Parts: sequence; structure tokens; C-alpha cells
Amino acid sequence: MSYVMEGVAEPFNDDRMSFSEPKFSRDGKKLCVGLKGKVYEGMIYDFDRQTRERLLTGGDTVAYAFAPDGKRLACTINRDVGYGIHLIDLVGEGTPQRITPPGPDYQSDLDWSSDGKYITFTMSPAEGAPRDIWRVEPDSKDHVAKPLIATSGADVQACISPDGKWVAYASDVTGRQEVYLAAFPAGDRVRPVSSGGGEQPTWAPDGKSLFYIAPQGLVSVGVSDAGVPIGKPALAYDKPFGQSDPIARDYTIAPDGRPFIVEPSERRPGVTHLCVVTNWYQLLK
Repeated sequence: MSYVMEGVAEPFNDDRMSFSEPKFSRDGKKLCVGLKGKVYEGMIYDFDRQTRERLLTGGDTVAYAFAPDGKRLACTINRDVGYGIHLIDLVGEGTPQRITPPGPDYQSDLDWSSDGKYITFTMSPAEGAPRDIWRVEPDSKDHVAKPLIATSGADVQACISPDGKWVAYASDVTGRQEVYLAAFPAGDRVRPVSSGGGEQPTWAPDGKSLFYIAPQGLVSVGVSDAGVPIGKPALAYDKPFGQSDPIARDYTIAPDGRPFIVEPSERRPGVTHLCVVTNWYQLLK
């Protein structure tokens, strides 16, 4: 994983793993990442304690979002009766608390609003149907999920603005995946952001610009307080990144405003020497 500054990637550390879905806590003191494998896991870097710890969730874990105060983590876990969104207390001890029942498929693309009231996620409304964007109140008594964005296409990758007034998302309702903005939490007043293709929208911490992946690379575009895109997209990073995971994001934006990317698998240590042993069978005698 790497930070990006002025178009140049600087390694975060020397760890080489199959990373996905990086998410910073709002105060920048923690970083949660997914670890891909036969069973997906989560791992948290704690910068104050200078530690990294794997999450013991008891099942396949595929999505993450920090609470605004950084004391809880929402994640989607396959345990007990199927995939569901769970809350993990990062301060105390205890088992993950399930807040959504099993659905037609897994819940991905988690995000937690800055006021702590809502968690948004992506899930199909029925088996085989295109995915929609939903919202649920994590601290309510009934935890009833309600549709937020539900078009005839696949609506995914919701990201709530820091002021809580807008939600950015990607949809292929026009036949090509593009980035859109909608009012939050109503889900109305929809307006397009991209025009030549776009995915994985992510807000800058100050809420004044929106990043997304376009055909030319990672770009950013200004957004007014009224939710109107301003000017043309600016290229932030034009080199390949990510590890081609269809259910997880390949980057996030750090609290200081720098893009933070998952590097391609090619960044793993490469093979620099090849030894060939001839007549090896003679060594067995």
C-alpha cells in the first residue's frame, strides 16, 4: 500500500500481503484493511500503539467502516446464519453484534455517516437482481434497512459526504458505470459527476472535492456546498493500482487529503535469481 503525493506513490510500509478495502478512522489514528484469501480477514493498524492486529470475527469478513469516534467498526461477516453487518467494539471486549439479518447476498461498500446515525451498504433486493444501496440506523432498536438508491441498474459504492448532506455512488443505469451525487439521507436530487466512466467515489476529508477512478486514472473534481460538481476532473494518479477485487475498494483518501492506494500484486518481492541444478539425480547417490 502507498500514499500518493503529486502523482508519486510512496510506500506505506514494507508489508506485502493481498490487501483490499483500506479505511482510515476519521482522526487518522487507525487504518483498517482487508486481507484476501480463502477466507477474507480484517487487520487494524494502530498508529498510536504502533501495532497491527487481525480482527477475530469468526467468519469471512468482506467490508469495513469506522464509527465517527473510531471506537467501533462496522463490518460484514459470514457467521451463524449468513452474511450480515456486525458492530465490533474496539475499546472493550465482546463478540460482534449483528445489526442486519442475512440478505439475498453479502452486504458490501459500508460507510458510516459523520453524525453516527446511518450506515450505508450495497446489497441485492432479491436473488439475481441488480444491487441497490441501502441505509440502516446502527443504534436504533429495530435495525430496519431502507432503500436509498434503487434504479434499474446496479447501484454500488456509496460514500457519504463529511457534512452528511450528499452521497456519492456509482451506477450502470445508463449502460455504463458512472459516478453520481444524491441528497442524503433522502436519496433524491440526483446529478451526474462523471461522463466518460467512473467508479469508487471517495470524498476528500474537507468535503470540497470528490475522488473517483476514471479511465485515465484516479481523478478528483470540486464539489460545491450545493452538491454541484465544479470544473473538470484533475488527474491525481495515472499508474495502475489495485488488485482487481470486484467487491472491495482499491484506495481511500487519508485524513491529510492524500490518496492511499492498494498497489498491484507486482509490488510483492520479485524473483531476482534462478538456480538450475543439472545432473541432480547424481546427488541422490
